[in-house]
Amino acid sequence: MTPHPPLTVYLCRDMLAHLSPNCPRLEWFEIAAALNDALGEAGESLFVEWSERGDKAKPGEPAKVYRSAAKPGKVTAGTLVHRALAACFRFPKDGAAPARPPAP
Repeated sequence: MTPHPPLTVYLCRDMLAHLSPNCPRLEWFEIAAALNDALGEAGESLFVEWSERGDKAKPGEPAKVYRSAAKPGKVTAGTLVHRALAACFRFPKDGAAPARPPAP
């Protein structure tokens, strides 16, 4: 696999835009774990925001799931990268992570 730029909040947000928050529960948890591996606490609000776009999560549940996914395990940031690439996400051509703030 080709090396990718460091994962930032903006780059992870772009990857999540290619994934459905209505995915199966195990996949949803794995995305939380992958974001946690990539961003730590900084990824919690991103995961909650993404999860709330779907219709499966109950109020308060995404934050609890994200915190429970903080334990080190077999799921890494590579899981998010792999799933996003499979969903047609592409890294910026210049190899740099997006430096722009999120769209309003």
